Amino acid sequence: MRNPLRIVVPVVAAAALSGCLVGQGELRLRMPATVTLVTVEPGVQVVEDYDEEVFYVDGQYWVRRSDFWYRAGDPHARWSRVEPRYVPVVLVRSPPGRYAHRRGAAHDRSERHGEGHQDGAVSHR
Repeated sequence: MRNPLRIVVPVVAAAALSGCLVGQGELRLRMPATVTLVTVEPGVQVVEDYDEEVFYVDGQYWVRRSDFWYRAGDPHARWSRVEPRYVPVVLVRSPPGRYAHRRGAAHDRSERHGEGHQDGAVSHR
């Protein structure tokens, strides 16, 4: 009688290795249902009051994790790792953490006055 572990162990190992290889270049973020963007410099926006910097440049969302950059066309989709040469220069030159938890001036004003509208911010669902 054959040992079933001889077959099971290699199959499980192969599945685990292939899962690791596929997942290395992807990322998922827990974004709020509604994403509000705040302009931080010309052509660069960040997700307002989020724990890490999620940028919006040239129709793409960008996030930096350690030494790697990821991008997505939709903030709720899977993020793909991007080679450094394809990252917008303005993002590469930005010091890490500079815009984390960034709030727009209109947000501060609307909190003081009890208004729900945020001028200058763009909302994405």
